[in-house]
Amino acid sequence: MFLLLNLLFKLLTNFMETNHLLESIEISYVQASHGKRFVNFLVDFLGFFVLLIFMSVVAAIIFPEALQGFDEESGSPASDDLLWNIIFIMLYIGWYMLIEFATGGRSLGKFLTGTKVVTLDGSPLTLSILFKRSAIRLIPFEVFSYFGNPCFPWHDRWSNTMVIDIRQSQV
Repeated sequence: MFLLLNLLFKLLTNFMETNHLLESIEISYVQASHGKRFVNFLVDFLGFFVLLIFMSVVAAIIFPEALQGFDEESGSPASDDLLWNIIFIMLYIGWYMLIEFATGGRSLGKFLTGTKVVTLDGSPLTLSILFKRSAIRLIPFEVFSYFGNPCFPWHDRWSNTMVIDIRQSQV
């Protein structure tokens, strides 16, 4: 019994020392450049529209009656436009939120450019943080918030996140 307690004590002491060593490591983030952020935006936006087209084709095959019946005068669907807008918004938020959550802060564009989303305080990304970040992207003129120097758009600023260059950051 004494040997078991002694072994447990040594393991616990070793674990505490290991955690203490990890606390002394400094993390240095380097924000992603404007160019990389722009490529991220283009690739992710293109990926979203490919997904949207794919889902529309699948929906047309499964529910062909939903796509029938256009208003002759306006050329728009006779169905409720509000419903389609809500579906679009949910898909847009879900696209960014789920892909970044599943990959630990990386979207298709971020994989391509070697960037990643992190929280400013170093805490892990949660679905609520990523939901907030993704929903803020829908604010009109939010895209113009990219033009500051350094690049710190509203969806980063208001969700306490930033996009870092993985290769240049010391993590």
